[in-house]
Amino acid sequence: MADDDDNTMCCVGCCCLGIIILMIIGMFGGGSSSSSADNVADTVADAVNNSVNDSFGVKPFDPTNFRFVYSDGNTTTYKGDLGLQETFCINRADNNSVCRLDQEYTRGLAFASNGTFKFNENLSMVPYNFTRNDSDYTIKEIYHEDGSVLKKLRIEDDLTLEQRQYFQNYEQQKEEYYLKKQQDTLEIMEDEQYDTYATTVKNNEKTKHGIIYGPRGASYYRSF
Repeated sequence: MADDDDNTMCCVGCCCLGIIILMIIGMFGGGSSSSSADNVADTVADAVNNSVNDSFGVKPFDPTNFRFVYSDGNTTTYKGDLGLQETFCINRADNNSVCRLDQEYTRGLAFASNGTFKFNENLSMVPYNFTRNDSDYTIKEIYHEDGSVLKKLRIEDDLTLEQRQYFQNYEQQKEEYYLKKQQDTLEIMEDEQYDTYATTVKNNEKTKHGIIYGPRGASYYRSF
C-alpha cells in the first residue's frame, strides 16, 4: 500500500508540474507569431494596425495652400508635372502642419481632384518616420474616406488613358524612363563584368620578378 501511495503522489506531482509548465508557456510564449508588416498598407485600417509610433501614424489630411516647386521657380498654381520637383501644402486637420509630397503623389492628387486639389471627402495620410527642415512631414501614403489608397501616378505603372492625361508628354516620359532603366541595367552589368574580370585576373595572376646574375652582370626579370 505504501508503494501505491508513493506512486499516486508521484503521478499527482508530475501532473501539477506539467500544468505549471503549460501556464508559463502560455504567459510568455503563447502568442502566435506573425510576419512583419508590409512597407505600404493596402487600407487605412492596415496602416493603423501597423503603426508603432503615434507621431508618425495615421493622421487626418485636409490639404490647402499648395506650393509647387518647379526647376525654374515656385508657384501656387499647378502647371503640370514637367519640371516639378516637390510640393508643399498646409494640413488644416493637423494643427496646420506643413506636408511635403513628391512628384508622383502630386500627380495622384491632381488626378483624384480633377486638377483642382480640392477634396469633398475626409482624407487621411501616413508620413514617413523622419522630418526635414522645410516641412513637418513627408507623405508616404494617402487614403480616401472609405479607407482605400489614393494612389500615386508613376510612369512605370499600368495607367488608364485618363490617368495618362496627368503626364505632360506621357509617351516621351515613358520612353525616357525605359531608356534610363536600360542604361542603369547596362551600367550594373558592366560593373559586375569588370568586378568578375578583376577577381579572375587577381586569382590567376602568377607574377614573378627578381634579379638574375649572369656572365654579363645582373638583370631584372618579370614573368606572368
